[in-house]
Amino acid sequence: MLKTTLWLVSLVGGWMGALVTTASADLITNLPMPVTHRVTLQPIIVSNDNGSNTATFMGSATQEAGIKQYIDVIWGQAGIDVNWQAPNIWSNSFANVGTVAPPATRPTSEFEPILAAGQLAGVAGPADLLSMYFIRIVPGFPLPGDPNPLSPLGVEGLADVDGPGSTIRVGASIPGAVLMGDPLGQQLAAKVIAHEIGHNLGLLHISEAGNLMLDSDPTPPQNGINALLNAGQIQVARSSRFVTAVPEPGLMPVGWLCGFCWSLAAADVVMSDPPAGFPGLLDCALASVSDVADM
Repeated sequence: MLKTTLWLVSLVGGWMGALVTTASADLITNLPMPVTHRVTLQPIIVSNDNGSNTATFMGSATQEAGIKQYIDVIWGQAGIDVNWQAPNIWSNSFANVGTVAPPATRPTSEFEPILAAGQLAGVAGPADLLSMYFIRIVPGFPLPGDPNPLSPLGVEGLADVDGPGSTIRVGASIPGAVLMGDPLGQQLAAKVIAHEIGHNLGLLHISEAGNLMLDSDPTPPQNGINALLNAGQIQVARSSRFVTAVPEPGLMPVGWLCGFCWSLAAADVVMSDPPAGFPGLLDCALASVSDVADM
């Protein structure tokens, strides 16, 4: 597994001749399409066996609503609504933190057993839903005590490609992280969650500038956080077996997309190639955002 430290790319402009909806700095997306498709996601919030060490979900009700709105903005450019089920609660130490003693990296080989255990426990969604496990340590990332520990201002994920499962860690400080009064943490969480949903819907990493599915992104987001999708990706996602058509198209709201302004130092982004023996896994992480304060 290859890991690199990167910065997020900043892009102001359009895609296929269309202007993006952001004014100064926000999520960089295409204009929304009428909503004609829907994907439904079952979140699972995981704790240790005794109910302790519960993983962060999306913060307060207000913070959760903000993150979900940003996810809808990202997938709105594909005309896809992301529908969230009420979270299932699961106490399972293996799923939450794994079995390897720190300091070490949690093996990626523990990913599929998490999904299998969740199915057996009845906390995963039905076969036509995506199941996203919010856990403390995502497979492929460091355990406590590692020389490069995970940050409370970080978000990491690992997902199936064209499969229903993903694992996510939202750093404890991310939902309330703000910069110059703006909810940077919510946008970063939304980008990683939307990226992992993209893998579930069949999207691979891509080298196209500004794209949501970039496997490396080397510039700080002074003018926005990249989350563009191209026409081919939109077609693949809308054709996914996890996406269903909705009867009456509607347009995503865009009024609250504008007016954000960032002055961000840097973000360390850890990306990984699919591990040997697990060609269907891809992951993305945003970690250690500097100069960010808790709300």
